[in-house]
Amino acid sequence: HKSYWRAGYGPRLRGTGKDPYVLDQLRWAVNELKARPNSRRAIITLHFPEIDAANATKIDWPCTVVLNFLVGEGKLDLTVYMRSNDILWGCFGINIFCFTVIQELVAELTGLPLGQYYHIANSLHYYTEFEKRFEKMREPLWTGHIPDPYVAYPPITHEEKLSYIEELDAALNMFFVTEYALRRHQDALGDIVPVGCLIDLLWAVIAYTSYKVGLEGVAGKIVDPHVRQGVIDCIARERKAKEGK
Repeated sequence: HKSYWRAGYGPRLRGTGKDPYVLDQLRWAVNELKARPNSRRAIITLHFPEIDAANATKIDWPCTVVLNFLVGEGKLDLTVYMRSNDILWGCFGINIFCFTVIQELVAELTGLPLGQYYHIANSLHYYTEFEKRFEKMREPLWTGHIPDPYVAYPPITHEEKLSYIEELDAALNMFFVTEYALRRHQDALGDIVPVGCLIDLLWAVIAYTSYKVGLEGVAGKIVDPHVRQGVIDCIARERKAKEGK
């Protein structure tokens, strides 16, 4: 039996060419904003009533309903509407990170400055079986002042930006080929040259994959100090857990 996510966002976001996922909505939104920067129609829909209503009893249902891009004061804002949002695994674990990356991509592809991000969750919640985890998360790791990383490390400005969605697809294809090779213990690190705001995101995944297959030191290629430190911490936790066993 092959398991998969019925309600995965990828086909809904980019299209597969097959009904109902015919339209590449990301491409459409980018083209709409390029042609009409003041447009209020740059919307991506991730809830497909024609197939989701037919699977109303399924657990695997899209939590995100709409991504709404809008230019305000000359900058690209993004508002995301969620029908339901788990605060631990969804909101801060995945959703805000993923959708702000998409906002950065659209900003680069349209040549617009990055604006505000708004996250609207109709039901923001956590499950009681994870209450102990939340209590532990509230415990201080150490005493004393903890510096704000966003003050200590100013944002990185990437000189080489994405201009066309074809460049985005080429960078993603290169990344998937590289990760595929690494998972088979083939050294393909010299082949990947991601651009724009994808640089640190893709290098973060590559660094983690490299660690899993026994290659070290790849995290040093990550320019952004926030992402680099996050990857280093993640690898350190995994190594500590493995040694503890």
